[in-house]
Amino acid sequence: MKARLYEIHNSDCSASILMRTMTKSNIRLQDSALQIVRVLKQTARANELAVQQFTAQLLNTRALEGSTLQQITEVENELSLLQGKYPAPVSRDTLFFTMPLPALAEAGVPFQLLGRRPDIRQAALELEAAKADVAAARAAFYPSLSLTPYMGFLSSMA
Repeated sequence: MKARLYEIHNSDCSASILMRTMTKSNIRLQDSALQIVRVLKQTARANELAVQQFTAQLLNTRALEGSTLQQITEVENELSLLQGKYPAPVSRDTLFFTMPLPALAEAGVPFQLLGRRPDIRQAALELEAAKADVAAARAAFYPSLSLTPYMGFLSSMA
């Protein structure tokens, strides 16, 4: 769930950057540039390829804003469903994401903490099992003598 909240935060950041940098005036500028290229095409100074490129750029700018907002809505709905609620906007605390990081980060992890990890435990047990298998294989090379409580007779007919 924390990963989803982090994903919403990233989407919010990209949406706010998009909102600031690609405002309506930017779209208007791209639209006027498209009109200029169309006029240049009519006067044979530009070709249809240039018109299509400007059109694609304008449509891409309009679609980028919508896709980011749609992604935010999808993650919010997913978080609501994980919480057992109906899909709704998720309230976010911006204070959590703007907190400064600690100045000093300690390097390394104590040995005891590593020993508690399940993957480390599994690897240690597999290593011990492999050592036991090697010891059993070495012991199988030596001759063995087994004593049982049973007794037998060998009969020989002469």
